[in-house]
Amino acid sequence: MVVNTKEIKGTGPQETGYPEQHQDYLFIDIAPQIGKSGQADIKDASGSTWAWVSGGISNIDETRNDTTDNTAYMDGHGFTDHDVTGSDVSYSISGNRKMGDSFQEYLRSIADSHGTFRNTRMIYVDADKTHTKIAQCTLTNIKLNGAAANAKKALSFTLQRNNAPREIDGVLTMQASAEDPYVFTASVATSADDNPKAVVNEDPATNPTGTDANPLKGTTTGK
Repeated sequence: MVVNTKEIKGTGPQETGYPEQHQDYLFIDIAPQIGKSGQADIKDASGSTWAWVSGGISNIDETRNDTTDNTAYMDGHGFTDHDVTGSDVSYSISGNRKMGDSFQEYLRSIADSHGTFRNTRMIYVDADKTHTKIAQCTLTNIKLNGAAANAKKALSFTLQRNNAPREIDGVLTMQASAEDPYVFTASVATSADDNPKAVVNEDPATNPTGTDANPLKGTTTGK
């Protein structure tokens, strides 16, 4: 495919200052391999079934609930000492039902299932692509229906993180599939400086190898 246009200044993602939520990337494995522990493996991030949670999604809201121990000691002169002993991290995600979207079809396929069928794994890439984590997770409170007669159907669910997350050891490349631009293949390469930690290539048609992907914008440098 020939590219003879470019991005207009000011229409792309912010590279400094205040990032917008759409600059983050959330990927969920839509064909997870669940082990005997009941959870997906997160020691190896590679795979070809990572769906980008974006089509029809308008809001992703992170919630962190810490468990704390609050104890007053003599050497603190009666004042309380606070220790964080645990964390519960979840994401409330909402938008509109989009038929045919790979992630949403996966969500629909497990909506009536219980137990380990709701378990998978996630990759979260921050806007500047330097803070990338993989974690085990469970999808709960799935809602696929609900709207006025002439309105788009509402969709919402909660992504609840399980156990301790891990960070990518090297540079993560997320390459969109030519067959489905919402399904990505993840690969990890070692790097001397580990900066950036992630490259997201949304454009397999004009950049099939991913070598020209801009790590900050997540798009091809030719745009």
